[in-house]
Amino acid sequence: MKGQLEATFRIIPQVFPAILTVAAAIDCLLSYVVSRVVLVRLGRGVLPPLPPFGEWRFPRNIFWALLASAFLPLIGGTGHWAAWLSRAGTNLRLLVSLLFMIQGMSVAWALLGRTRVSGKMVRGFIIFFAILVPVLSYLLIILGLVDIWWDLRARLRR
Repeated sequence: MKGQLEATFRIIPQVFPAILTVAAAIDCLLSYVVSRVVLVRLGRGVLPPLPPFGEWRFPRNIFWALLASAFLPLIGGTGHWAAWLSRAGTNLRLLVSLLFMIQGMSVAWALLGRTRVSGKMVRGFIIFFAILVPVLSYLLIILGLVDIWWDLRARLRR
């Protein structure tokens, strides 16, 4: 247990840029939602609503970021640049994996909505459970990657 804790504290400075980026994205999302509610209550205009979670899609371009995150550590050689490129690759891999996981959660949300599991609380619990179990979270990442390339929701609607 102590070794795992030490490893966690060693990796946090390495992935701090990715942590800041995720925190900024969450802050942006929450600010949009709160601003929309406040503007509606004040009667000062309307911000368009976010699309339903089951319809969220990221562009295919993030696949190239995944490839870049795999190749960045290999480019550097040795020395200061190698450490910097390795750290950049690690941060990029973390961010892209999170985007693929969100895409996979969106697909799972949409697919669960088409089944008997239509309650939002039940779907939310299933996805929350999938995030906590490492094997299932990897499956969500793979599902997101496959959906970006082959648009699973559109294929299943046919």
